Amino acid sequence: FLIAAILISKIVIPYIHFEVLAILFAIMILNLSSNANTIFTLKNKFMSYLGRISYGIYMYHPIVIIIVLKFLMYFKISNVFIQYSLIIVLSVLLSSLSYNYFEKYFMKKKAKFSRVKSGEEARSTSN
Repeated sequence: FLIAAILISKIVIPYIHFEVLAILFAIMILNLSSNANTIFTLKNKFMSYLGRISYGIYMYHPIVIIIVLKFLMYFKISNVFIQYSLIIVLSVLLSSLSYNYFEKYFMKKKAKFSRVKSGEEARSTSN
């Protein structure tokens, strides 16, 4: 509630504003990820899928940002909601396509040559 109060009321803490917010967000993330009694859980199919495609998100997100901003500037669209929405949707879409049609192929190849099982392969054999 403290984070929401700071963001909604637009309170600015001189010199350490972003540091305070970073610490509060870190506490919130640690609580959500490790507390079994939390109201909101991060363990669901969508978050698990985002975890699988996260490397693609990491790699393609900067490229998508540049393309979307150039595209929107060309059409003189400056709506921040449209910018963020397009960037998030296209980053996840591109990462998903990359994961399904490119990364999976190499992960299968990796399984042939690796001595230690990791990722999905390790989870499927441990059950």
